[in-house]
Formats: sequence, structure tokens, C-alpha cells
Amino acid sequence: MLFCFLHQTAATKRNGKFRGLIMPSFNDRTVKYNLGYTYYRKENYPVAQTFFEPLSRGAALNSDAITQDAFVRTADVYYMNRNYTTAKSMYDKVINFSWPSEDYATFQKAMIAGINNATEKVTLMNNLIRKFPQSTLVADANMEIANTFLAQERFREAIPYLNNIVNATSGNSSLKPQALLKAGIAYYNANDNEKAIAQYKQLLSSYPNAPEADDALDNLKTIYIETGRPGEFADVARGVGRPISEMAEDSLTYAAAEVQLDANNMNGALQSLDKYLVRFPNGSKAVDAYFHRAEIYNARKDWNSALSNYAEVAKRAPNNFAEQAILQGARLNFFEIKNYPEAERYYAQLKQVTSSQENRLEAMRGLLRTQYQQKKWNEAVDNAKELIAQKGASGDDKSLANMAIGKSAQIAGRYDEALTAFKAVVAVNKAALGAEARYEVANTWFMTARYPDAEKAAFEVINKSGSYDYWVTKAYILLGDIYYKEKDYFNAKATFQSIVQNSLNAELKAEAQTKLDQVTAEEAQIHKKHHYN
Repeated sequence: MLFCFLHQTAATKRNGKFRGLIMPSFNDRTVKYNLGYTYYRKENYPVAQTFFEPLSRGAALNSDAITQDAFVRTADVYYMNRNYTTAKSMYDKVINFSWPSEDYATFQKAMIAGINNATEKVTLMNNLIRKFPQSTLVADANMEIANTFLAQERFREAIPYLNNIVNATSGNSSLKPQALLKAGIAYYNANDNEKAIAQYKQLLSSYPNAPEADDALDNLKTIYIETGRPGEFADVARGVGRPISEMAEDSLTYAAAEVQLDANNMNGALQSLDKYLVRFPNGSKAVDAYFHRAEIYNARKDWNSALSNYAEVAKRAPNNFAEQAILQGARLNFFEIKNYPEAERYYAQLKQVTSSQENRLEAMRGLLRTQYQQKKWNEAVDNAKELIAQKGASGDDKSLANMAIGKSAQIAGRYDEALTAFKAVVAVNKAALGAEARYEVANTWFMTARYPDAEKAAFEVINKSGSYDYWVTKAYILLGDIYYKEKDYFNAKATFQSIVQNSLNAELKAEAQTKLDQVTAEEAQIHKKHHYN
């Protein structure tokens, strides 16, 4: 909240205006009078009192100018020494005598009243304004009323009195910059940003060298940042001859987005982040902006937009958000987009940059799973072996790793190594991966032409993995292949025919049909050959 007052004790300010009645002849009274002012200006009030008070004795309605002024100054001394009772009594006399200083005495009496009663202070200041409309103290009285309302956070009630100062054509014009500043503060706290901006702009254009101009510029900056319009602030600053550096504008533009993020206003934050990245695509906060934008899109399940922003953070690694962005990029590509090549790239990058054991394990798991999905068995082996050796590796991690190692070895013709890996999976995994591993044991025996072992292993799939139709059906197809290799066309055809008739998997049904046609054709060819022989 902008709530700062440039408040100074009114008596101190007012007293500076009374320079004394310097007399042309130098008698004993004028010498004492002038000495009193000398000490008064030095704020040595006790000594000043020793000169003023004797001169003020016997003050009456028709007292001369020196007596009247010495009496008022004596009241001021009591005021400055916080003897308010005596000071008020003396100001009352000035008012009752209707001396020329009556307006000033009324002002001071109002200030004393305000120490304990703000309402009485406002009433007395309003009386001064009505009774002495030409007084040089009218602007000060308006300011004191405004200060009272501002202190009570009655912002809208303060504004008319501040406007009185700004619009006045006579009186104390030195208060106008302060009035404009406080009017801006009042409008801001009354949630009227545009009128607050107007006050500050008027101050900067009309009084660019006033001390208040710096505060006006700072307050403008706050409003423009809070409302997501930092570019307008930069324009205003340039317009009043106070251009900000590009670095400062960069910082302010991003600060506007931070305000929206802190307020959990994601629509406003996204707009501010967009503005920042358009203006400063490679700015000091570009990484932060891309990351927060990615997080917003991720929360909205706009996966592609999230990924494009995470990618910008990732390619600028190392930075504060790189690891988190790479991790999110990997997860989104794997789980949501199913873009396994991209997920593989992110997981590989994460494995390289992370210093967290937890993230390193996730990177290794993710890398293995993406390569498994792509059947990149050879590329998966090194990471798979490394994952198996990790202290935090789970049973599922080790099962999938051994599957990848087994398939790589199987393709390379290292069948003993393949069998060892597949059997390691069967030993610990009772789920789908275990069923697949059982099938691959049988398939490996088949590849080595050890058909009895292959047949036995295929039946193990059928008997021990009955819940997994796909692998059971694959095992039956393998049995048909074994019978075919053994020239047992009857059992081969029966097996393939059974699959064609009963399988619900179109792909496997088609494969069985193809093999059935092949066996049938070969058997017919043999029969034909025997017939002619």
C-alpha cells in the first residue's frame, strides 16, 4: 500500500514565515526583539523566550506591532516546548483581540487540538478557511485537514482538500507538488489507479524538479508494475526526461509478471510474461519467464505449449530451472504426448545434468522405458546395466533392464546371455513382463533349434501366464512354428487353426492365418510330390 506522508510539524513550518518586524530605529526594545528572532531561528527556544516574553507583557487590544508579534512568538515558544496549555491560552488571546495574526493563532490552536482530537482540529481548520479566505495559511489549513484524513485512511475525504491546494490561484503555491503527490496516494488507496496516475503525471510535468517528483515516479512505477503496464512507465519516464536503462526496463517488465504470479492471477501473469518475452526474448529473466509460462500451460494441460517453453529453458542449461524443465519435458513427452524419441532425448539430458539421486533414477528409468518402447535394444544395454547396479533400483526396474539386455543379446546371437537375462525376469516378475520373458525364453530356445526345450518353455507360458492372452497366443503360435519345423504338419495346422478360430487379437489372428496357409501349402506340395513318385 502506498501510504507515506511528507508530514512536518506545522508550527515549525509556519514559524519560519515570520521573520520579525525589523524596526528602523535601534532602541532597547528593537535590539531585544531582533535578538529574540536570532535565537528563535537557531531553534534555541529557551533563550529566545527570555527576549520575547518581557516584550509581550501587558499585551492588550491596541498593543503596538512589536508587542503583538513578541506575544505570538512567546506562544510559539511554549508550543515548541510542548507547554500546550499556556500556548493555547495565548493563541486564544490573539484571536479574542482580533490582531492581524488571528489567522495564524487559529491555525496553531487547531494544531494543538489535533494532538488529542482530530475532529476538533478539522473543524478549526475549516473555520480558518471560511473566515480568512485570503490568508496565506489557507493552503496549509487544507493540507493539515488532508493529512488528518489520510492518517485515518479516509482517503476520498482527503482528496477535495488536496484539490483545493492544487487549484488555488493564490496563497502558498509551494505546497502544490506535495498536494499532487498525496492526491495520487489517496486515489491509489481508494483503488482508482487511473486518477492516481493522472496526479503523478501532473506533478512530473508541472514540477519536475520538486523533491516530490522522485516519489511520484516511484509510485507510478509501482502502479504500472501492479497493473502489468511496465512499458507505459518507461514511456512516462522518458517523457519527463528521466529515461530508464534497458536493464532497468527489463527488470520492471518482469516484475509486472511477478506481481501477477504472486497474486495467483494466471491469466494476467501469462499476458505479462508474453509481453516480457516479446520485448526481451533474451533478457535477464527470459529463463524465468519461459519456465513460469511452461508451468501455467502445464497446469492447463496444454501439453504442446508447455513443452515448447520447457524446451527454451532446457536449451539454456545450466540455469536455476533447467533440471525441473528437463524433467517435465521428459514426463510430458513420455506420458502425455507419447513422443518417445523426444522423451528419450530429455531423459538422457536429465541423466547428465542432475545432481539429485532421485532424479537420476527417474532419468535412467525413463531412458530405459523410452528405448524399450522404440525397441532400441542395443542402445538400452549400458543404461540398463547401470540401472540394475543402482541401490534404489526396484524389482520392476531390474526386470525391464534384464528384458532389454536379453533382447539385445538375442538379436546379436548371444543366446546364453539372452536366456540368463530372460530367466532373471521370470524369477522375480509375475506380471505381464514375466509372461513376455517366459515367451522369450521359449523363443530363444527355438532360435537355437532346441525344439524340445522350446516346446517345454512355450507350455510354461500357457500354463503359468494364463492371464496374459497376448503372450499365451504368441506361445501357441511358437508351438505351431515348432511343429512346423519338426514337419509335424497335423499339429502345426491344428494349432494355427485354433488361433485363427479363437483369438480376439486381429494381428495375431492374421499371423496365424499366414502360417496356416504356409503349412497347408507345403503339406500339399509334399503330398503332390509323393503322388507322382
